[in-house]
Amino acid sequence: MPDLIKQDMNFLEYPLWMQTVDVLTRDEEGSIWRERAGYLYLVGYKPPLKTDVLFLFYLLLKSQQAGWHDTITVTRYEVLQACGLRKDRWWYARLTESLDRWVSVRIRFQGTFYDGTTYQAMNFGIIDEWVLKDDAQVLEIRFAPKWLRTIQASNFFQMLDFEHLKALRSPLVVRLYEILCKSFQGRSVWEIHAMKLAEKIPMRERYPADVIPKIQAAVKRINGHSNLHVQLRVKRPARGQAILVFEKVAEAPATLAASLPSGAGVPGEAAFHAVVELLPLEHRSKKTILEALATAYRQQGAAYVARNIRYTNQHCTGNYRAYLAKALRADWGAALAEDEAQAQQAQAAREVQARAEAERRRQEEAAIERDRELTHRARVYLRRLPAEALAALTEEALPRLDPALQSRARVEEDVASSLLRFHLAQLVIDKRLIALPEDEGGTPDYGPAAVR
Repeated sequence: MPDLIKQDMNFLEYPLWMQTVDVLTRDEEGSIWRERAGYLYLVGYKPPLKTDVLFLFYLLLKSQQAGWHDTITVTRYEVLQACGLRKDRWWYARLTESLDRWVSVRIRFQGTFYDGTTYQAMNFGIIDEWVLKDDAQVLEIRFAPKWLRTIQASNFFQMLDFEHLKALRSPLVVRLYEILCKSFQGRSVWEIHAMKLAEKIPMRERYPADVIPKIQAAVKRINGHSNLHVQLRVKRPARGQAILVFEKVAEAPATLAASLPSGAGVPGEAAFHAVVELLPLEHRSKKTILEALATAYRQQGAAYVARNIRYTNQHCTGNYRAYLAKALRADWGAALAEDEAQAQQAQAAREVQARAEAERRRQEEAAIERDRELTHRARVYLRRLPAEALAALTEEALPRLDPALQSRARVEEDVASSLLRFHLAQLVIDKRLIALPEDEGGTPDYGPAAVR
């Protein structure tokens, strides 16, 4: 039985690790990647690489096998053995260093975490802590509970085969595999501009001519070493531009072609092979069915044949060959195709609405954060203001209080004094005596010393 790992789609779409460190920038918080709008990747130590995500996937598998416990115990030997690595001093040290890398990772979704219904703002760590016990034989590792519970409860997930992840080897191949697993959810064809894909991965290459050969090589590796089989085409809408078209097929095209009976008179195009793959496995080699499909394919095209196969798969309870032949003649699948198109449109509308709601919440949160920062700067400004200037500003703020509270506002312990401080800060903001760095206009006047 394969070792399958449940992973939330958001953690496949957005990188938990880096296939190259060249894309990161450094600041006072650590290494940062913020090239995709609405996502911040922050690591305070060394960034996790392909080896580190392989360790993480195995540890996540152990947690899932143990009933999603957020604390697991495992020997270093077992982890290295499962990951196909040498059991020596260097790799023992590399494993514990990997745990330090994961402890230092923070990821922030700023209204971009999709739970299958809505977009949310989320903030995660990956591993909270770890300790080496029993004379350095056993690791005790505690996952960040929020991250683990999010995956456990996810309805927007993929199951990944750990053995396939190991076999992919190359960092670029593993990262592309993650993205394709997510992007083929609910569809078999996915298009993306070459440089947009390079940003998703992310890659350091800056031109399509550099990106495309590496993606082509990665797809070849995926086809040969995983259960995902993909055909890749390149469209060039304009000079210097390239669109990559990934098409998911149920099995490698060469394997399918070899399995078709000789003399069946079937087309050799990949589109026809993709249609044949919609048939139940037991009917794919039946000559009469393939001939019927080939005739309809030549006359009506792949979409026509595909929708009638899907209709037959859903409704046939008896003779499959006869039912499919009637469906192909009468186009019974037309209504099914309309229903599917309508459902896709409805889903697209729900996603647009969810994104709009997420953007509204993001703007509200940004406005609240802006008000909080302005209030903080106003209070700092007031603390640094000379006594005479503060007294003058106080006289200007007093009329903002209820007349019954104005006489009490000068008494420090009285509640009215808190109201006065609030109105003083608001007056500073209203008079634009302070401002945020991103505000337009001249250099703000922060009083006797710069407000920070």
